[in-house]
Amino acid sequence: RRTRSDQRLGAAVRRAADVLSPGDIVLVGPVAAAPKPHGRRAAPAGEAAYGLRQLPDVGGAVVVMDPKTGRVLAMVGGWSFRQSQFNRATQAKRQPGSAIKPLVYVTALDEGFTPSSVVEDSPIELSQGPGLPPWRPVNYEGTYVGPSTLREALVHSRNLVTARLATMIGLPAIARTVENFDVMSKMPLYYSMALGAGETTLLRLTGAYAMLDNGGHWLLPSVIDVVQDRDGRIIYQKGVKSCAACFVAAGPQGDLGSDSGGNALYRAAGPADPSGVGVPDAQYVANAVLYRPTKPDPLVDPVADYEIVSMMQGVVEHGTGIKVAAVGKPLAGKTGTTSDWFDGWFVGFSPDLVAGVYVGFDDPRTLGQGEVGGNVAAPIFRDFM
Repeated sequence: RRTRSDQRLGAAVRRAADVLSPGDIVLVGPVAAAPKPHGRRAAPAGEAAYGLRQLPDVGGAVVVMDPKTGRVLAMVGGWSFRQSQFNRATQAKRQPGSAIKPLVYVTALDEGFTPSSVVEDSPIELSQGPGLPPWRPVNYEGTYVGPSTLREALVHSRNLVTARLATMIGLPAIARTVENFDVMSKMPLYYSMALGAGETTLLRLTGAYAMLDNGGHWLLPSVIDVVQDRDGRIIYQKGVKSCAACFVAAGPQGDLGSDSGGNALYRAAGPADPSGVGVPDAQYVANAVLYRPTKPDPLVDPVADYEIVSMMQGVVEHGTGIKVAAVGKPLAGKTGTTSDWFDGWFVGFSPDLVAGVYVGFDDPRTLGQGEVGGNVAAPIFRDFM
């Protein structure tokens, strides 16, 4: 069936000639058992049966991490590397939508709000500057409920509460949290950022959720644990006994900055302690240096971190991520959907595992009416977990 521009299916296929011509190449896959089609003859005995197949048009990615160390345990950057070498987990910069909200709410909790604090869920109009029309955010449902606790606002992803909360705690405070958790290197100070209008990658957002999962401690997502030279001496090691987010490198590297050349993420902290070697019967190369993160530790108050995780559990138990509840284990997370259903997200975690899912077309266009993160990304997270 043809797909219309709004992702609705076209007319049903009545005969092969509606969609195929002699000489067309079609994709098929073997079918283990082919039931006899209604009103038609079965395949002759001994002949293989095949079903039509098609390559997915939509793109997406999955990242899985250890929240204690930042180790990337699995990464899927697309349907087929032979088809496309573009890694949607690390290279695709997309709007996270409401998946950014936990960082807004944990900022509020860090500033003295509580999950029970009440903020008005009602229309709001915010100036965007001289010569620009005012910004009038709306809730997904197009309605509003009046006074709402922060817990219920996050569970049901209410945009109006989030926008009003952003005016109360201020954009600089939100930007500081977003940047400290490395979702963005520099967050523009626009109120729409609180609803996920900025751009980030799935790897960076999943890393931020891992930091929420581990108590608010900085992590560096990594796919390489140790590098040794030809003599077995360690020239790079991610993590040491006392600091999972630290690393050891051979010789001074200078201050290591963020990907945009901003503030340094790591600074040299002196010679590496030989007792920190993580490989049996090995040793560091001469002049190995320990590097420590420059981020505050923890990134947010531990009480605020505990509260945001509890609120995100509510998202799974009776909120926009309810489809994940079928896993039957303690899970927390948040859905994300961008305007006109262009991008769908779900990022969540258990105490020992964090996973992020993104679904969207490479050439951004709608996934179809109602295709929110809770419908397109959350079931993938559910099935994996």
